Amino acid sequence: METADVIPLTTQFDAIAPDTGKTVKVVGVDMSDPHVRPKLICLVTDVSGTHVEVYDRVKNKRPGA
Repeated sequence: METADVIPLTTQFDAIAPDTGKTVKVVGVDMSDPHVRPKLICLVTDVSGTHVEVYDRVKNKRPGA
């Protein structure tokens, strides 16, 4: 059985990158390296446009969630 290296999320969510404080949209999970824990694939929008960044963890943007 073949496994997917990247899993897109059906429900994307907003979060905060803990290292930078940027607001990001989590859109998928990268599981391409079996020796490293999965990474979160995030879209980041800034003055230069939207680009992809990969994070180990993010902080929930909704308080109390």
